[in-house]
Amino acid sequence: MPKFMKKFDADGDGKITEEEFLRVVCKLPEQELKMAFWRNVFDDVDKDKSGRISCVELHGLLQDMGFSVELGELRKWIQNHDKNSDGEMDFKEFVEFMSDASH
Repeated sequence: MPKFMKKFDADGDGKITEEEFLRVVCKLPEQELKMAFWRNVFDDVDKDKSGRISCVELHGLLQDMGFSVELGELRKWIQNHDKNSDGEMDFKEFVEFMSDASH
């Protein structure tokens, strides 16, 4: 189970009940909740723990979420959010990317 899900699964049964979810969510201000969520997702996706997410790592996340995206297309998306032009996403770039992708 990804680390960000473990935070919600209080009884460790591999499932997140509504009660478990609300217990965590209700304790945090909205912005703090969003940033904590994205930090946990980022840390789980950053397989090599470099502090950056590569195209391959991001592709794995999107596949896990049920999206089918070609690597070439994903590279274009990353270029649009890669402020320092290093070919990878740091945490801030990742949050902006995911925020844009959700709208």
